[in-house]
Amino acid sequence: MRRIHTKEIIIIAIALLVIIVIGILTSSQHLKDYPLPTSRIATSTAPLTIKLVSFSHSYRYGKYTLSGALTVPTVCYIASAKSSLVPSTTPHRIRLDVTVPIDTGRCLQLPATTTFSTQQRAGKGATIRVYVNNTFATSTTK
Repeated sequence: MRRIHTKEIIIIAIALLVIIVIGILTSSQHLKDYPLPTSRIATSTAPLTIKLVSFSHSYRYGKYTLSGALTVPTVCYIASAKSSLVPSTTPHRIRLDVTVPIDTGRCLQLPATTTFSTQQRAGKGATIRVYVNNTFATSTTK
């Protein structure tokens, strides 16, 4: 049995390295970043179509829990809710502001449902007005 010498190992390693480098260089030429035509670039800056799908509230120990769901253009839209008690109103009036900022990132262009929830202290029988991006959505009395 013949013994492989150090010189032969070095020559084989260099030959393999050269083959690998040549393979990487030739395959990377096929993967260049070419700009996409503007008709193929998807953006989510189209007019915002948001629909209030459901809204519910519950009253317990002087506090309302307000929650609901919205349909949004993509899953990248996230709703945030903030409620406030309108001063000097009888019965109490709660203003629920649901904000859905316009998403500017890349996202799968399929409609989705997003949820929101918040709490507000108020007297029983309060009127609730819901606004989505400062547009009146619904009114509920309980």
